[in-house]
Amino acid sequence: MTMHRTCMFALTVSVVGCVQPTRDRTVVYDVTIPDSIRPSTVGLRGSGAPLSWQRDTALTRTSDSTWRVVITHRTGFLGVEVKLTADGRFELENEANRRIPFAVDGDTTRVALRYGTRD
Repeated sequence: MTMHRTCMFALTVSVVGCVQPTRDRTVVYDVTIPDSIRPSTVGLRGSGAPLSWQRDTALTRTSDSTWRVVITHRTGFLGVEVKLTADGRFELENEANRRIPFAVDGDTTRVALRYGTRD
């Protein structure tokens, strides 16, 4: 019985030791919207709280064609997956999500995206 407990303890310690520590990761999204779209709202959906695939996180218009949002994730992951919406409609439908890797040299990642393109 003692051997069994020792093995279970060792297994528990090794599994817990593999968990990456969480930290705050801030992403600044600057999004350019083509003049042909002219949406009244632009949103961001994605993986990892506070983002969600079910609801938009609203961006704020900073100029006629540029929108911005700043999101802080408390995570152990190395990045996040997102898609933009314009008036509630997804960009790049039936295509892979955008993968945004977090900056390795700091806590803030800056991303410039063009709606509807992979640029």
